[in-house]
Amino acid sequence: MVDINRLHGIGLAALVLSCIAMDAAAQSENLEEVMVTGSRRTGEVVIPLPAVTIRKRADFLVQAVSISNDTRDSKSRKNETYQTLRGLVQAAARVPGLSLAFQKGILIPITDKDYQIPLADDGDRDDASHAVIFVKLALTPQTDVAQAISTLETFVSDAKMVGRTSLDSQGEVALSVINPERYRGEVIAAIAQSVKELRAALGDRCRINVGDFSRRLQWQRSEVSELTLYLPYDLRVEGC
Repeated sequence: MVDINRLHGIGLAALVLSCIAMDAAAQSENLEEVMVTGSRRTGEVVIPLPAVTIRKRADFLVQAVSISNDTRDSKSRKNETYQTLRGLVQAAARVPGLSLAFQKGILIPITDKDYQIPLADDGDRDDASHAVIFVKLALTPQTDVAQAISTLETFVSDAKMVGRTSLDSQGEVALSVINPERYRGEVIAAIAQSVKELRAALGDRCRINVGDFSRRLQWQRSEVSELTLYLPYDLRVEGC
């Protein structure tokens, strides 16, 4: 817990700077891209949001796509799948902001040189294989989201297949964000401003304790293209 009253002489900016410094080194090395979906599993506990949050547009719209092939010969099956993937990468390069990835905890780019992603057997069949890939479209403040979703749908439906390869979209369009921890400083600054306003409203007769800022930043989807980001923290008012 940080006693806000003791920070009166140095100001709330010191709180923000000291908390940001704790994670600066880790954030500079953490450029992971994480997926954010809009669906919750039945029975999943919904954790209430804290009083202070910020909203940001995600970095990408993401459509999950199943790629499968049932050519009987295993070597031909693999070749057809990888030829299709390479063709998809080349087609994506012709659409501004479009790219491909596969998931292994985080999203990993599929490129013209690295397109031979892991393939899995398709259920009980030993003559079929599949993988899930992600078609991504970069978001900017000016992006028309409806048009962007249409671009993703058109790319999947118009994709050129090799042999017995097929593509099928999986579920709704999701979001991804690169290094969400980069927003930690903004969240802490917003918390500090909220505490400053609370102190001004209560006056010097109350003590305000706030913490703990060591927990990881959290996020959830708030709109089709936006995220709500927040930092779990404790705030206690005493002595009033």
